[in-house]
Amino acid sequence: MKTLLALLLLTPLFGFAQKVQLPLKDSVIVFEEIVVLKDSSVKADKIFSAAQTWFTNTFKNAKSVLQVNDPGQFKLIGKGTQVITAPTARIAGTKLNYSISIDAKDGRYRYRIYNFIYNNGTYENEMSPAYSNYLHDQYKKEPLESQRVAEGRINALYNLINSLGKYLGTSLKKSIDASLGDTF
Repeated sequence: MKTLLALLLLTPLFGFAQKVQLPLKDSVIVFEEIVVLKDSSVKADKIFSAAQTWFTNTFKNAKSVLQVNDPGQFKLIGKGTQVITAPTARIAGTKLNYSISIDAKDGRYRYRIYNFIYNNGTYENEMSPAYSNYLHDQYKKEPLESQRVAEGRINALYNLINSLGKYLGTSLKKSIDASLGDTF
């Protein structure tokens, strides 16, 4: 996760000129991919085991993150939290919660990173409906906040979601690839 923190700190936080483009599926922010292994004979249980190892290596306490660990269905579902350490005063110290699911089958697996929820300690905000408002410049400003500061805060948050989703997907694929000795 130290690499993740370094990556997120290097993410451009104030992209005023262009809106962040996130992957949507049925109006929900979802980073999703079906990864087909070169070696299609790799059994689902080996992929499942490699995904469990990724959870263990990625999160401090994988047992508290994993909500579903079903070896019979080769399915993992976890709920992660990223504390925002960006130097943006309006979002620093808040949390971004998200869900990750991994389904393994012989020769392939699918991962989904979804259900992004912003939590600043006072309120929680599900980010998919808010993203639609953001794309249409209909976001909520905080009291005494200028338009420019509001845009910067919201761009920073969606840049963070974009970086986090891409990082977790890439990290998972590299870890499973290394565990299985396969290239996808």
